[in-house]
Amino acid sequence: MNAKNRRDFIKKSLLGSLVFTAAGITGCSGSKEKRLLLSFMEMKGKGPGWGMGVVIQTPNGGIYLYDAGSNYPKGEFDAGKDMIAPFLRERNIRKIDGVLISHSHNDHFGGFEYLMRNFEVGHLWDSGYSFTSDPEYDTIYKPEYIAKGGQYTKVFQGDVLNWDKDLKIEVLSPPSSYLTISNDKFTDPVDHQYPNLNTIVLRMQYGNTLFLFIGDLSEWGFQYLTEQHSTEKLKTDVLCLGHTYVPLEFAQIIQPEFVISSCLNGVEGVANRAKQTFNQVGSKTFATCWNGIINVSSDGEKCSIVY
Repeated sequence: MNAKNRRDFIKKSLLGSLVFTAAGITGCSGSKEKRLLLSFMEMKGKGPGWGMGVVIQTPNGGIYLYDAGSNYPKGEFDAGKDMIAPFLRERNIRKIDGVLISHSHNDHFGGFEYLMRNFEVGHLWDSGYSFTSDPEYDTIYKPEYIAKGGQYTKVFQGDVLNWDKDLKIEVLSPPSSYLTISNDKFTDPVDHQYPNLNTIVLRMQYGNTLFLFIGDLSEWGFQYLTEQHSTEKLKTDVLCLGHTYVPLEFAQIIQPEFVISSCLNGVEGVANRAKQTFNQVGSKTFATCWNGIINVSSDGEKCSIVY
């Protein structure tokens, strides 16, 4: 199957069916009928930033997002309008059960504007950490969503998300007091780095398969995770990351089978760094800037990759 046909196959069948064919799959699938499906959206913007948006179909059919990509600069690319909405509509999905915004940078929340105005969105989660340089989320999008009657919840370390009876989803970071660090540790302005430091980190378990979502977590966030959680808690089969450089020491702890890097097309530095790091622990690295939309399937026993 050539690249074009493979992409057409994915578009037609991924969320409309709970069964993958063998073509284009990396890894082996098992026998359970119900699947957990993750689709990492391709980010095609030309502006600054990177971008992450993951569509999650739970084993019992719920639809959730971990981040919604960018809509900046206006008029060039809107991940909500240009990627996520067509992806959902092609699968006759009109309702999004919930959206979790990992942190308040536009390349993670921008697409939510279009989605909340054009889809029914059942719930919104974030950590409540505000970012003054990207104010739209806190001053426009979230207030508008809540004013329309949308359900909103802050989540912190120790919280559990009840997205599906067959999933166990735990918040590993940030704490309710948020993470801070001395100003001289940052090369970028502190106001820009703190949202990354306080990215919502999720651990998702389906059967015997594990997923770790770390968004744009920064260096000291990794240190916090290793101080707060056991090695067993941090190990994962699939690592889902955005614009972040993962320390080798952390990679050696979590030892994922697959690493999925969400990168803006043309901004491959993060993906290259991830591949260099995780090659050293035997992981297979994929990136949206290389592979386009990346789909991960789990039957509760093993994970497979289609792109």
